[in-house]
Amino acid sequence: MRQIPFHTALSEKEFKEIRKELFELLRALSYEWRDPPFTLKSGALSNFYVDGRQSSLTPKGSYLIGRLFLWIISAATSARAIGGLSVGADPLVSAVLSAAYLSTANFIDYGFLVRGAGKDHGVAGRLVGGKHIPTGTSVAICDDVITSGGSMLEAVHVARESSFHVDIALALVDRQEQDGLAKIRVEVPKTYALFTKEEFSSGVLQPLNFLELLDR
Repeated sequence: MRQIPFHTALSEKEFKEIRKELFELLRALSYEWRDPPFTLKSGALSNFYVDGRQSSLTPKGSYLIGRLFLWIISAATSARAIGGLSVGADPLVSAVLSAAYLSTANFIDYGFLVRGAGKDHGVAGRLVGGKHIPTGTSVAICDDVITSGGSMLEAVHVARESSFHVDIALALVDRQEQDGLAKIRVEVPKTYALFTKEEFSSGVLQPLNFLELLDR
């Protein structure tokens, strides 16, 4: 059923409440301050550790993420599919697809995943689940954490090479360490993270004006 656009059913108050619930869940299950620092995929050292899957692979986390991501996609784009680099994006894609099916505006029709670059599948072989997505479809790309932006940009490039139009990129957390968000926005201007490293480190959630999402 496609009676009422989903973003009209999620008020500003609801958006703030759900975002706060998700922040608290991520802080409880996904966030750690590690001392000594650990080595990131990029080779850099960091004390800030967050594994979004510890939250997204819970019923509550999946529900909250699905509601928030789906609303942002509906408010800011006309995307009909969502995907991302496996394995960080896997539970996020599933969360959005479930939310879309249960919403009153089931506009997300497809999901897909991008295999890691370590396997030699070629572009076509790297795309999982995209067989029935029409050429030129507008899609959203998601990931749990942005650091250098490399993982998300990799998924963006594979999606484009598969003849999809990337409308938006979404992440749970911006690590604010290697300008990853800015790098992604060069290619996908509508790139957002629900939370930042600063918020996790301080424990203080900063306001996110959801109306600004409509203007970018």
